Amino acid sequence: MKWTNHLTIIFLLTFFSFFQACGPEEAPDTKPTEILGRWELRDATRNGRPTESLVDLYFEFFLDGKMNTNIGGATESASYEIQDNEIRQTESQFEVNYEIRELSDSVLVLATELRGYAFRFTMSKALQEE
Repeated sequence: MKWTNHLTIIFLLTFFSFFQACGPEEAPDTKPTEILGRWELRDATRNGRPTESLVDLYFEFFLDGKMNTNIGGATESASYEIQDNEIRQTESQFEVNYEIRELSDSVLVLATELRGYAFRFTMSKALQEE
């Protein structure tokens, strides 16, 4: 009987360890310096379908927490902050939260909801002029 109790405990520990390891993986936090610079639209989707209505979209992020974007159609300045993996655009025509889905030195993928539509933007880092 003692052996059965030990097997039960081992089984339960293994079972819970397995499910804990299979839990949702948290994305690493984005550092503010990783986002700096100008990002230009490569492609966009609206509700999962390609859209060309945002063809000239760009975001430009500065170290002082300011940004420029033309997401509303005309270029405007705004403030932003990064918390976890989210960019929060404030003090502008649109107060928008963008979820950072992917970020590397040359690609930025953002997801957001605007006017009831789910958008996904794949941006490329613009080359700096010398």
